[in-house]
Amino acid sequence: MKILILGGYGNAGITITKLLLQYTSEKLIISGRNLTKAESISKQLNSEFNTNRVSAAKIDASNKINMETAFNDVNLVIVASSTIEYSKNVIDTAINARIDYFDLQLSSDIKLDYLRMKKDEITTKGLCFITDGGFHPGLPAAMVRYSAKEFDEIYSAKVYSYLNINWGKYQFSPSTGREMIDEFNNYNPKIFFEGEWKKNKWSEYKKFDFGNSIGKQFVALMMLEEMKNLPEEFPTLKETGFFIGGFNWFVNYISIPFAMVCLKISKSLFVKPAVKVFEFGLKKFSKPPFICTNKLKAAGIKNSKRKTLQIEISHSDGYFLTAAPVAACLLQYLDGSVREPGLHFQANAVEPERFFNDLKIMGIDVTVKEK
Repeated sequence: MKILILGGYGNAGITITKLLLQYTSEKLIISGRNLTKAESISKQLNSEFNTNRVSAAKIDASNKINMETAFNDVNLVIVASSTIEYSKNVIDTAINARIDYFDLQLSSDIKLDYLRMKKDEITTKGLCFITDGGFHPGLPAAMVRYSAKEFDEIYSAKVYSYLNINWGKYQFSPSTGREMIDEFNNYNPKIFFEGEWKKNKWSEYKKFDFGNSIGKQFVALMMLEEMKNLPEEFPTLKETGFFIGGFNWFVNYISIPFAMVCLKISKSLFVKPAVKVFEFGLKKFSKPPFICTNKLKAAGIKNSKRKTLQIEISHSDGYFLTAAPVAACLLQYLDGSVREPGLHFQANAVEPERFFNDLKIMGIDVTVKEK
């Protein structure tokens, strides 16, 4: 199989490529607008892994003709680039070329609405499209699904995420910054409680104790599309949701409010200054310990007795924690386990037990505690 990685020389793209070189035998194409950079990374990885499986290509997601030529000779495209604004181009080109698709882009309405509109065509053509890959989205619903098998009846399953990255060592493209700002613009604070998804109030936000070096941190409720079908999949589930925290004080109280005000006034005029203030806050004020973690707390009944379960998934490198779930999902895709025609969310598509075992093998810390 030949796999094309769009944005393959970015922070997440390089890590995904390395994991696929380590755990698969597929041919890989690193692509993006900068051919020189793609060729340099390809040469570097071929040397590092003593192989010739990596090649380079120049691809511009805004140029359909350019993509059509590149997609004709591959089986799967992995979208690791910050190209949400051109997601329709990538999706259409993949469908027309009759190749499978996987993205780890933010869970944007622009992307998801268009994928849903194309769902019937994707299925009819026998294509497998997997979206919302990575860490979050990508892990929370899979953690709930993993925990559910440990109960006869699961009542509560909430996932808390802490994201503290050493942003100073990374370079952001302008499009990456815009997409991060857009995520706040589309922010949806809902939790499933008493049989329905309800919007949470700011006054109801509380601290969560992550333990160890992190301690208690304020977390904000954040709706993920992958969580929506969990109550239907597990009818005994009465409460579930995803909470996130970890940004520093400057980002929480200055960058994010500033960005939200700017976007309400005029996205076209104020998105650039909003991105600059956001990036400045991340790089200037983020302090160690640098760690990214998802912690699930679940409760239910097992053998007629009340039981609680805690699952924690963490790594010091946020980009590795983004890339490893992609690679673990692709291992199931490549052997046909999750290569079903249609549109799927990574967290809902994977077989959870194997998924988390593979994450362990790749170097992610996965711990399970029960009472």
